[in-house]
Amino acid sequence: MQTLGIVIGAPVVVALLVLLGLALTRGRRSLPSIRPLPANLIQPYDSRLPELERLFVSQPREAVAAAKLLVDDMLNRMGYPVRMGNDERVRDLRGRHRPLGEMYKRATAFKGEPSTEQLRRSLQEYLEMSRRLLVEASEDAHSLARRRRETA
Repeated sequence: MQTLGIVIGAPVVVALLVLLGLALTRGRRSLPSIRPLPANLIQPYDSRLPELERLFVSQPREAVAAAKLLVDDMLNRMGYPVRMGNDERVRDLRGRHRPLGEMYKRATAFKGEPSTEQLRRSLQEYLEMSRRLLVEASEDAHSLARRRRETA
């Protein structure tokens, strides 16, 4: 290939295309393959929510920690990557489901020693996230069952 008086061989062209591709994709993260929460887990997760609310009365910190673990477990089972940091989890969620990302950010926003009111708000965010995920999973399960009946 001759361009601007410069002779370029095929290996050089391939290398340039690879570099161009890397430059175009730099900074982009590939989104994880997300799947619905398995239907057999909907009821067990749902039964945990009232337990967390009751626990908050006597042990607010433990209730919030357990709610965060519950949400993280649900997200991991849906295919979101295991994350050590809250900021990474927020980015993952924003890439697929912006409202959940915002809720997760609010739930983890306190720094230092949170007040009981901050813990209450955090628990509310986690519980609302859980409920939304459960509703979506339930709708997915009903939709799948309906499609199976229609094709049978």
